[in-house]
Amino acid sequence: MDRLLGAWGIPKDSLAGRQRLERGVKERRGTEEGEEFKPIRRGWCLGEEKFREDLLTQMSERMGAEHYGEERAKMAEAQAELMIAAELKRGRWQEADLKTRPKGDSVQVALAARLRAEKTMTVGWIAERLAMGTRGCLNHLLYRRRKLGGE
Repeated sequence: MDRLLGAWGIPKDSLAGRQRLERGVKERRGTEEGEEFKPIRRGWCLGEEKFREDLLTQMSERMGAEHYGEERAKMAEAQAELMIAAELKRGRWQEADLKTRPKGDSVQVALAARLRAEKTMTVGWIAERLAMGTRGCLNHLLYRRRKLGGE
């Protein structure tokens, strides 16, 4: 309590000090100025990136109609990243291997096809994330895979 009061410039924990704190908080809450409060008023989560990632992972099975576009997009991206990480681990690849392999590498194309089929990520996002060139290039690779029966 002393720390909170001190942050407001109130030297002593007393009834008068707490009343002063209450007035100050009410006044500050009433002001719409300051970008510092925008993430609290408009955002769905306040915290560090790791905390957000953990929440998104937990939300993946609890997504409901009350969740909005940004939340859904972040959750979809987090799920896609988990899928990519699992595939990299399974294939004993490093992140850097995505950039050094040919754009049409069969393992990368298979992962891209799986991401496209199971997640809501765009072809552009997948192409950039897997270092597979442009979205047009990836679309061509995915088309060729489907045509050759490699669903």
